[in-house]
Amino acid sequence: MRQGGWFMGGVQLALPGPELKLGSFSITGVQMIVAAAAARGLDTQELLDRIGLPEAALAESDGWVSEVVEWRLWDEAARMLRDPLFGLHVGEAVVDSQCPEILYHAARVCPTVGQSLHRLVRFFSVFHRRTRVCLETDGSLARFVKDGGTRVVPCPHGTLAVLGNVLLRLRGLLGGPFPLREVWFTHSRPADLDEYERIFAAPVRFDRPCNALICDRAQLDWPLPTRSPKLLELLDRHLADIAGLPADDFLDLVRRDLSEHLHEAALNVAQTAKRLGMSQRTLQRRLQDAGRSFQDLFDDVRRELALRHLAAGDLTICEIASRVGFTDLRAFYRAFKRWTGTAPGQYRAHAHAMA
Repeated sequence: MRQGGWFMGGVQLALPGPELKLGSFSITGVQMIVAAAAARGLDTQELLDRIGLPEAALAESDGWVSEVVEWRLWDEAARMLRDPLFGLHVGEAVVDSQCPEILYHAARVCPTVGQSLHRLVRFFSVFHRRTRVCLETDGSLARFVKDGGTRVVPCPHGTLAVLGNVLLRLRGLLGGPFPLREVWFTHSRPADLDEYERIFAAPVRFDRPCNALICDRAQLDWPLPTRSPKLLELLDRHLADIAGLPADDFLDLVRRDLSEHLHEAALNVAQTAKRLGMSQRTLQRRLQDAGRSFQDLFDDVRRELALRHLAAGDLTICEIASRVGFTDLRAFYRAFKRWTGTAPGQYRAHAHAMA
């Protein structure tokens, strides 16, 4: 992790307790929670005293605290306010804020909803080092997932704040509704669902394997009226620098877009460029500068997905061909033989034999 920059100075707070040896939650996030509690009339000095966090720590805008301190802060503020859904209400309260400013501003100027969510996924570490978010597509559905897999987070307030805030910000950027199919949470069902239903306006499921906003895949292509490709390019470079990531992930950006639209038989370079908020000529030039062509990446994404499904054994070969954009099964067989030197059925049999 690089030192310096707007958001991450690598400051390690000298607080008691072994859990504070490695900070993972940004002081900017702490400031957000404390400000939301203060707006509700809470004595923030008492709140900080109760969790053992010195007030001087709030001045370290590029500092970090441990996840345990974050959870104590959420839980104690919720207890003092007698609000079991404090996280959800914080997510709603800070929709109009600019915190963390550069991350949400980059998401705001993206060309589409999908690209906006991808920015949050890639750069979420400027806000929280341990939390993992991802954007998944499966058939006709898309999922924005927080803390999937085996990671268990005992405090649900942060999850409620993130998912609620992301959804409400999308509605604000679009200037209208962003309907969801379902919302998933890993925590158990509470007694009262009124606030969940008010914020999410969708069926809410509990005790699920991950925390997720689930929508139609087509909604990822909805254009944002606030898009600004030139400004986005500048913000991407700055975010990459402060997050300690490679400065140019343009090829990954194109690959992700292609993977989300492989099921479209008419997928081409012009459509891809439009979704990415640039001209076809600009897309081809930037690919050429990176030493690749559109067809190269297209074949790469198709091959990787086909190999994954064949190894998993979850779909028939005909279904796999359709998933990776082939309307003619014979054309899929010819392409697969060109990619791997073998037929799809042979590859699947070998993969299962090696498992």
